[in-house]
Amino acid sequence: MSAFRPSSQMHDDTLTIHLCDAQTQSWESFEGVLDLTYLGEIIGIEILGLSLQLNGGHVLKSTGSGFPRWSYDDEVDALYIRITEGPGQVQATVFGRASLDASGGLIALEIAVPQ
Repeated sequence: MSAFRPSSQMHDDTLTIHLCDAQTQSWESFEGVLDLTYLGEIIGIEILGLSLQLNGGHVLKSTGSGFPRWSYDDEVDALYIRITEGPGQVQATVFGRASLDASGGLIALEIAVPQ
C-alpha cells in the first residue's frame, strides 16, 4: 500500500485538490481567488477568511515540497495553495466546496473553474 500524497486534478470545469487522506464528515461552500497565467493555466488559489467561511474549519500544515503545497496565515485567516510554478498574472473569483473531517480539518477542495 502506498502513502498518500497531496494532489490536484482538473476534470471538466472542476479543479479538485486533495490535501490529506481522511473521511469526509461535512461539506462547506467557500469563495476564493484563482491565480492564472495569461494563457489561463491555474497557478494557485487563495481563500480569505478560511475559518469563517468553513464554519471553524482549519488546515493542516503542508507535508512536502512538491505540488500542491500550501501555507496558512492564521493572523489574517488566509490559505494559499500553489498548484504549479509560474507567475499568477490574472485573478478570477471562484466558488467551491470544501470537504472537512470530523474535527473540521480541510481534506479537499472542489473548485468550479470559469471558462
